[in-house]
Amino acid sequence: MRIVSLVPHATELLFALGLGDDVVAVTHECDFPLEVLELPRVTRDVLPAGLSAAEIDAAVRERTQQGKAIYELDEDRLEGLEPDLIVTQELCAVCAVSYDDVVEVAGRIPSAPQVISLDPTTLGEAMGDIPPSRRRRARATPRSSS
Repeated sequence: MRIVSLVPHATELLFALGLGDDVVAVTHECDFPLEVLELPRVTRDVLPAGLSAAEIDAAVRERTQQGKAIYELDEDRLEGLEPDLIVTQELCAVCAVSYDDVVEVAGRIPSAPQVISLDPTTLGEAMGDIPPSRRRRARATPRSSS
């Protein structure tokens, strides 16, 4: 399976479940585990670099009020990766590429990837995002001593 993760918590979850070898690309914000630093990035922040916290807040407010995104997908790169699955979220409109944009782009990709949204608001819900068979596997997998 070829997985693209568009939110850092999903990336960490996928690696924790032993699916890291299936992850072919991540968001520009993913930095853990360290292996993700070598993966292609398929998102970018559209805000200019070097803004202060107040300027970021103002820019985000302005863009969202205008119905504009603050993140973009690299559609060409995403298509070239031929994903089977794109993991995203739709809980927070300013935390990642919009779910609707992801679904729209996925619909144009020849590999026809499935899009799933992980939207936990509690630890219990986060655990619910992990299929039972994967939870058992994660518990049964011995930790490395490194």
